[in-house]
Amino acid sequence: MQELKIISDKRNELLARREIKATFTKVGATPSNAETAKEIAKAAGAAEDKIVVEHVFQKYGTQNSEIIAKIYDKEVPKKKEKKGAAAPADAAAPAEKK
Repeated sequence: MQELKIISDKRNELLARREIKATFTKVGATPSNAETAKEIAKAAGAAEDKIVVEHVFQKYGTQNSEIIAKIYDKEVPKKKEKKGAAAPADAAAPAEKK
């Protein structure tokens, strides 16, 4: 048995998103982000691809998890790469042997 209960649903107009806090009760392991996003989509009436699950806090010794998630109006923003980050190893040209 699993149950999702939304505790707070705040609208952030500046960032064009909803900020959700919820509790999730489930027998077994901590729910995955994909499983949590699916349950939030059902409860909040939003598209699953616009949901970003930021944190799933499992309470020790209980079956309850606290969830913090965001539902974007348009598309989910992509993560930026860090400045000065090295290029992937496979993108670099192999060194020549003499």
